[in-house]
Amino acid sequence: MIGKIIKYARSKANLTQEELGKLANINRTTLGNYETEFRQPTFEMIETLLNKCGVKIYFEMSNGERFESKDVMRKDI
Repeated sequence: MIGKIIKYARSKANLTQEELGKLANINRTTLGNYETEFRQPTFEMIETLLNKCGVKIYFEMSNGERFESKDVMRKDI
């Protein structure tokens, strides 16, 4: 599922795999493997790829509070 989301965001941003790979400092083959779900990216890589496509990831609590991953410090986890 995440591979399809990455591919969709990349296509909406009018980026090729080569272009997005360069922006995220990964090679085109690795990005292709993520998009076909042959390999699974880390959350940090997912966030990087989507941010480079202009997409932000938000989390929403059941009480309606929203936050981004940058709002959570590693020590809080």
